[in-house]
Amino acid sequence: MLFPVADFQPEGLAAAIIEWSQKEFSIPPVAFATSFDPATNRFVFNWQSHQRPPGAEARRKRPARDLRGRPLPDE
Repeated sequence: MLFPVADFQPEGLAAAIIEWSQKEFSIPPVAFATSFDPATNRFVFNWQSHQRPPGAEARRKRPARDLRGRPLPDE
């Protein structure tokens, strides 16, 4: 991405992408707050920490075959 000479904060781009993707793809909202810190002359973004709902463990399923279709050895 090209940006004109300006005050730029990468966190602001992340916030814009989150807002756009929520509208474009109907993604559930992500809570974040934005405030301006005059002492540092920067915007401050407070992101919602990710928490899994109770009983929602991450499960990884091991593939049975490699990319060429050959069976993988059992571990």
